[in-house]
Amino acid sequence: MSDIEIFERALENVLLNESELNNLKSIIIDVVSGKRSDKSLREQILKTRIKMIKDILKLLPFFTTSLNDANKTSMQINTLPGELQERNALLEQLGQRINNIHNRLKEKVQSAPG
Repeated sequence: MSDIEIFERALENVLLNESELNNLKSIIIDVVSGKRSDKSLREQILKTRIKMIKDILKLLPFFTTSLNDANKTSMQINTLPGELQERNALLEQLGQRINNIHNRLKEKVQSAPG
């Protein structure tokens, strides 16, 4: 499971917290039946949202660390083609030099008496 998938699951657990949702459901039922006021429902919704935000903020350091690691890896991968081209050019030069040396040695061997 990737870091992103782990973060998504953790975020889903925060946003869809069963106990918080059940609590809101019971408050809504109480408001509809007249046992509670609309104001208490609004207050509970605000408290629930504030808790969600705090829980999400706790997850952000994990996510930013994972994102930074992914960006570093991506940047390293992006620099590979340039480095490979440089190395390929160097190998091509070396190959040409070795071929030139080989040809000179071959000429010397062929022109030597004997």
